[in-house]
This record gives sequence, C-alpha cells and structure tokens, in this order.
Amino acid sequence: GAIVYRRSSSITHLENCTTLERLGLGKLSSELSRSRASAMGLRLTKAVKDYLDGTPVLISVDVIRKEQKLRLDGIIKTVITLSCNRCGAPALESIFSNFSVLLTEEPI
Repeated sequence: GAIVYRRSSSITHLENCTTLERLGLGKLSSELSRSRASAMGLRLTKAVKDYLDGTPVLISVDVIRKEQKLRLDGIIKTVITLSCNRCGAPALESIFSNFSVLLTEEPI
C-alpha cells in the first residue's frame, strides 16, 4: 500500500513497500536479508499479502509537477543476499540508492 501526502501544491510524496519476491528478485532474498532489513527498520505493511515472508523493499518518492513535466526524486532501501565468490557463504548487501527521473511529453 502507498502512503500519500502533500508538502505543497506542486509536490506529492509517495511511500510504497513491496518485496524482492514481488519484483521478481526472489533469488536475492533470504532469511538473513529479512533479518537485516528488520534491523534497519524496514517492515512489510499489511497491504503486502502475497509474500508475507519476503524481504521488504521501501520506495519513497517526491513527485514534483512543473508545467508539463514530472520529476521523480526518490530513495530505494532494501537488503539483498549474494554469494561470496571466495567461500560461497551468503553475503548481505544493504541497498540505499537515490534516483531522479524526469518525465516529459516531448522528447529530450
């Protein structure tokens, strides 16, 4: 489920929680990644009903409308499990990534 609120008339803030499994990235999910995500404060909301044991992915986006353009500035947070190339043991990687996307009706 998404949480929506407005800071001003031109900016809308959206937050959504999903899982790695819902995004088709289940092979990067494990009990270890779920535990680390929980320690980071990432929790699944009640709206995520199909993968209750999945690794949470939090997406937080500011949508800024200016004339005929939309600018999306956001953050993605999750934890993924990778295999160590040296010993084969699971290695956890916390993901905290910023992104910006500009959407226009005209080609740039």
